[in-house]
Amino acid sequence: MSNDGDGTFTDVTAGSGMDMFTGQSIEWTAHDFNNDGYVDVLGGGALHYNNGDMTFSSDNTAPGNGPIGDLNNDGFLDIMAGSNARMNQGTTSIGSKIVPTGCRATERHWSRIEVVSALGTQIRDVKSGDGFAYMSTMFAHFGLGDDTAVEEVRIKWPSELEDVITSPAINGTLTVTEGMGTAVAEMAAQELRFPQPRFGPHHRTWVPPLNSMVEVFDVTGKRVLEGTPGHWRSEWWFPGAWCVPVGGS
Repeated sequence: MSNDGDGTFTDVTAGSGMDMFTGQSIEWTAHDFNNDGYVDVLGGGALHYNNGDMTFSSDNTAPGNGPIGDLNNDGFLDIMAGSNARMNQGTTSIGSKIVPTGCRATERHWSRIEVVSALGTQIRDVKSGDGFAYMSTMFAHFGLGDDTAVEEVRIKWPSELEDVITSPAINGTLTVTEGMGTAVAEMAAQELRFPQPRFGPHHRTWVPPLNSMVEVFDVTGKRVLEGTPGHWRSEWWFPGAWCVPVGGS
């Protein structure tokens, strides 16, 4: 079903190669298994290679569904099929993986990563679940085909911050910590009090002294809330604000 971009979809099954496939399954996952830059589909008892023109070639000898990841760090995605590790034998195409590391451990979830190269712009969302029943490794994998360079990597964090890394190394692993790209210079220039502001929903958990007073300021320095948490353990969510315990650290 091809997304028309206006909330409607067009059925392009006829002539895609999938119309000739009769296998069925509740488990389908989408990854670039041969690193050609196009997302393949694993499911129904076969691996359906994306030919790059909205047609697919099915391989019925491929492993079944299971957790997916680069188990031997060779740049190609492997599959845990039941109790068997099925190792991808690879191609001549290049693959790179990007590991996002947020300020909090959970912030890599739902990070959106874009890689721009001569092939175009590829997009991956980092998520904990993969398909119907499995959890794959928590990184984004990109096949680059014959491209020998990446123009830039953009990471859009759940905090609404965005990092841009230009001309990164390829054919390996790129670990990106939230704030290490263009956002680093922007945050450093503001010279704001601790803790630094978080744009978008902000979550902070701490154990304040009993009956301590808390003030909340927005990014312009305006006080938007004050009061006493009233609990030994307090959790706060505020858009574009940071919390400062009054009279304490």
